[in-house]
Amino acid sequence: MIFLPARFQRYLAFLSKAFPWMLVFLAFLGIIAAPWGLECSFIERLTHVRFYWIGGLTVLLLWWIYRRAWLSALLVLGLLVAAVPAVWRYYRPVAPLTTSGAALPTFRVATWNVHSSNPERERGVAWLTSLEVDVLLLTEVNPGWVKTLKKAASRWPHQICEPRGGAAGIWLLSRWPLVEMEAAGIAPEETRPWIGCRVQSPQGK
Repeated sequence: MIFLPARFQRYLAFLSKAFPWMLVFLAFLGIIAAPWGLECSFIERLTHVRFYWIGGLTVLLLWWIYRRAWLSALLVLGLLVAAVPAVWRYYRPVAPLTTSGAALPTFRVATWNVHSSNPERERGVAWLTSLEVDVLLLTEVNPGWVKTLKKAASRWPHQICEPRGGAAGIWLLSRWPLVEMEAAGIAPEETRPWIGCRVQSPQGK
């Protein structure tokens, strides 16, 4: 038998009680509070791991049902129900879009978070050079990345490039004209730029 100091035992007891509620709080931020991620990068990052929140909350739900902690279980069940719509769309079957019985033309879109401090920029250049898409969105673009990718990016003649220091820059590249642009998102004073526009493709906007 292992005997632990009383202080350490109290510390473990506190963690055993606090950890489930810490998990619930973080899951709440990553699920219910997700819209606030536009203003807080910490919350935005929590939204990336909804599958982990679902797994952790499922374990908590079963544990609290076992302990007959019904109010706690009900709270967790509510968070689980709120999390399902955000991930279900990745698994539900989607029928091919058609118009008048004919398949619609393919419109290829890609997005790449370049990671502002990514040291493997040459691999990024190689990937961009071989990429075949109609529209490409790059995020976390800083002036260094713009300089590195400028030549490879010239394959897309229509661009909106708003580099920023840190990880806030954004760069949209398109084979087709970009129209109806929302100026507010790319204003010079906008520290976290966003792009709102339409693509004037051969099939329409």
